Parts: sequence; structure tokens; C-alpha cells
Amino acid sequence: MAQKVYKVTVTCRENQTAETVKDMLRTQTNMARINVGIEFVETLRDGRVQIGTGSVQDAETLTKCIKDKAGDKIETHIQKPR
Repeated sequence: MAQKVYKVTVTCRENQTAETVKDMLRTQTNMARINVGIEFVETLRDGRVQIGTGSVQDAETLTKCIKDKAGDKIETHIQKPR
């Protein structure tokens, strides 16, 4: 049985590319310091970035950190697994 992956979708409030969003995440939020198990970071075609975590707690901690550090520029949304 495969492990469930909880995905956090990150978008920029201004119309920016996915690479710009990734750079903003790297510079404004230090993901290694918050001790979140990130499994993957993908860029989507429409300018969004998708981050995969192993648990709901990691996804919630990640979204809280992003909102605290860059909430005025970046929006986050946790996708629920089916």
C-alpha cells in the first residue's frame, strides 16, 4: 500500500512564474529550519508550485510558516487526498 502524500499548492498573488514562486519560498521561508518532511517540490504549468508532505501536520506547519513569512505575496492551499 502506498503512503499518502498531502499536497500544498502555492500560488503568487501577483502574476509571477513558478520559478519566481520557488525562489520566494527559498528566500523568505527556511524550510529546513522548520523540520517539515518535504517529499517533493513540483512546478505546474499555470504558475503554481506543489509541495508534497508525508502528514497533515507537516502540511499545516508548512502553510502556517508560509503565511507568517510571506502571506502578503503568496497564497497556500492544502489539497485533501481522495
